[in-house]
Amino acid sequence: MRIIGGMPAPERKWPWQVSLRIDNKHMCGGSLIAPQWILTAAHCIFGFEEYTVRMGSVLLHPQSGMAIPVQDIVCHSFYDVRTLSNDIALVLLAHSVNYSAFIQPVCLPEKNFEAEAGTRCWVTGWGRQMADAVVLPENLQETDQILLRHTLCNAKLQTELGYRRTLVRKGMICGYHEDLKSPCKVIPGPPGSACRSPGPTASPLP
Repeated sequence: MRIIGGMPAPERKWPWQVSLRIDNKHMCGGSLIAPQWILTAAHCIFGFEEYTVRMGSVLLHPQSGMAIPVQDIVCHSFYDVRTLSNDIALVLLAHSVNYSAFIQPVCLPEKNFEAEAGTRCWVTGWGRQMADAVVLPENLQETDQILLRHTLCNAKLQTELGYRRTLVRKGMICGYHEDLKSPCKVIPGPPGSACRSPGPTASPLP
């Protein structure tokens, strides 16, 4: 994910943000949801690699925060690498973490909560700050976006990219930054990804 137009996040504002790593190299972000569980995207999982999770710091430095080995990873059984449907995975840590001012579980909504179109939400991560950037930011980035209905988001993406196929499906979250002129910026990405911030960014839900 790109966090284009983002700002450095202060310490302790997003204490559930973690960095999923291979050989101590940042691969993807994730959220701490319980003392021993991380929620991340299934497309971040690359076979039988040895993963670690770093948490407790907004810095991407290899020695920042706390590193915990990963014991197991469970991807959604219906994850579709082509459409990115059900793009969700659970990461089991080798041991539980102790909560502190820097490490807290994510604030989960009520059971029947629905994120409606027009809701302002926040996106965080260490994604590239420009479409052609090579180096990741050292500090965690944050930016706000407005949620769009998946039908409207899909129409914007199809127009911008010149695609006819459905890119955004029901069950995905699509965010848009109204201060940016283009609804979508096309940049190279992994298979199945077509658009990243700024503009509509699709993020699958379980």
